[in-house]
Amino acid sequence: MQYIKSLETLKISSLHQLEALPEWLGNLVSPRKLRIEFCRTLKHLPSQEQMLRLTRLRKLTIDRCDELAKRCEKGGEEAFKISPKA
Repeated sequence: MQYIKSLETLKISSLHQLEALPEWLGNLVSPRKLRIEFCRTLKHLPSQEQMLRLTRLRKLTIDRCDELAKRCEKGGEEAFKISPKA
């Protein structure tokens, strides 16, 4: 999957054992929308370096991933990965 270059929308859903998104997510340079939902154990995005490679990303939605959503809020442990000013 990491070699798909023309993917514009990616939905990650219901991966109940997943604690961290893979680093290779940054290789998907074309996504404009990323939706992460129903991943209750998910805590970590890829590294900031990999997240910054997603230059076309315009919308990130985190829904019903309570731990990750909390960590991505302003001041949270993952916030700096999605907003340089967080």
